[in-house]
Amino acid sequence: NIAKQLGVKGVLISEVIKGTPAERVGLDGTYRDRNGEIQLGDLITAINGKPIREYDDLYDILSEINAGDTIKLSYVRHKKIYHVDLKTIVLPKRR
Repeated sequence: NIAKQLGVKGVLISEVIKGTPAERVGLDGTYRDRNGEIQLGDLITAINGKPIREYDDLYDILSEINAGDTIKLSYVRHKKIYHVDLKTIVLPKRR
């Protein structure tokens, strides 16, 4: 929703869980800085070359990917586009 409000296409990363491939490749989540201002995280724009415009696109693409697959993730950080390969995992259920 934040990405839509900002008029950008993609899915904003709200949180990066410690110990995950996302953390290992250096993806950034949204956070509040020391002044209490919101610092936006990375914006996912494509997976395996398929564009991500909104959450439904992300969900549809991820539903086609199996745990353990390696994906090519494209994202934007500070108006610069990055591409990274990462291997997907199954996270344990949160309690």
